[in-house]
Amino acid sequence: MLRNNLGLLLFLLFNIMPLTIAAQEEMSNVPEMLFTRRLVWSEAENVWRYAVEIDKQENGTYHSHYRDFTRSLYVIVSLPAGEYRFRIVTHDILDRPYEGTQWVHFTVRPPIQGTIDPAALSTVEIESKQFHDIDSSDYSDSEEQIAESVERKDSARFNTVGGSLGTAFTDPFVIITLHGTYAPINNFFIELGCDAGFISEHEDADNFYSIYPYANLCYYLPFRNKIGIFAGAGAGYILGAYHFSHGGIAEFNIFSVNLTAGVNLIDVINISYTFRTDFAAVNHQIAVGYVYRFKHE
Repeated sequence: MLRNNLGLLLFLLFNIMPLTIAAQEEMSNVPEMLFTRRLVWSEAENVWRYAVEIDKQENGTYHSHYRDFTRSLYVIVSLPAGEYRFRIVTHDILDRPYEGTQWVHFTVRPPIQGTIDPAALSTVEIESKQFHDIDSSDYSDSEEQIAESVERKDSARFNTVGGSLGTAFTDPFVIITLHGTYAPINNFFIELGCDAGFISEHEDADNFYSIYPYANLCYYLPFRNKIGIFAGAGAGYILGAYHFSHGGIAEFNIFSVNLTAGVNLIDVINISYTFRTDFAAVNHQIAVGYVYRFKHE
């Protein structure tokens, strides 16, 4: 009897155990089911890109599960069943991170048989009020600074009038500019201006003048502390004349294309560089000037 039981036990060990191990290995090789989630947030001002952070809860503690960057206002992710939280951290044009939103918690569950897959209804949103405006996130020194940052609702609009003094390092050596800008939409502005140039490098030129009306379309990017950068392109028409000591006059009129870039400091100082060409010669201009910026409530 004992011999029979021992034989049965050995039979089970050598026949059933391998099958059990093989079944366990086969189950371990089955890929974990994933469920789609669409995570959505509202647009924040002055943002270069968004950092998406997703944590998964394991044994009562959240651990990092997903990290990525995007310039869109949503991501679509595939996640296994579990408890999660996510938040968004904004980065400015210099890729500096700012304080993130509050964590939003959500659950991923497999669908119950006979019901709609929850992936079809799985949009998780972050409200825009959770964002900190980058244009004012570091104003913490005084109540006056905080109030000023809140009042500036037009940081992406660049409506100005002003003037500048510059040079082309050649003819004309001195350039006086009057100009104005109008922003029909956020971050873009149209500049209309006119340069008046004086002083020639030619020794035999008693008098020299040039007039250059122009128009540019530019992109404007504001930063904190009333600082912004801009770049754009346009065209104009140069009219001028040389009056020589021997009595001769040489007049000229030239169509020219502009490429311009610059920085606006504390809303009142413009520093700009302009590259001009008529496709036969090039001209460089550096200018520093004052602008009056119109603000709108």
